[in-house]
Amino acid sequence: RWLVEEFQRNLPAELDFENEARNAERIHANFLRSTHPAARRFATPAINWPLTSGRVITMEFVDGVKANDAA
Repeated sequence: RWLVEEFQRNLPAELDFENEARNAERIHANFLRSTHPAARRFATPAINWPLTSGRVITMEFVDGVKANDAA
């Protein structure tokens, strides 16, 4: 029961892609402000706002590896 309540509370926000796009931009801004040298090695895709809605998020393609790829 608690899991269903958790999904009911959080799933709408997770499926709101405009909200996710704002979060992505916030993460990008945090990396730019960071003084940690490793922060400069991260790339965050730009949001294409004219093609983004609550149901679709459109981002630039950034070639690279996942942050957790230790190799």
